Amino acid sequence: MSVRVLLCEGEKDANTAVKLGYAATTMMGGVGKWRPHYDEFFHGADVVVVSDHDAQLKDKTTGALQFHPDGRPKLPGQDHAAAVVRHM
Repeated sequence: MSVRVLLCEGEKDANTAVKLGYAATTMMGGVGKWRPHYDEFFHGADVVVVSDHDAQLKDKTTGALQFHPDGRPKLPGQDHAAAVVRHM
């Protein structure tokens, strides 16, 4: 049986999950800072990636909403979670 681990976007969320009885952690640096060598620590675990519900990115100059080349909105928390899941 594998261990379920919540992989949260930040320390505050990971600490809250631990207080609720979950095995939980986060990654140093936050969004976009996942490093491939972290993968080995989760081998065989049932990992649940928990992202923040961030607003869609906007251009800093124009305020226009930002999109990926395929038309999806750029959502920092969800994009980060999807990238981490690809490592699992």
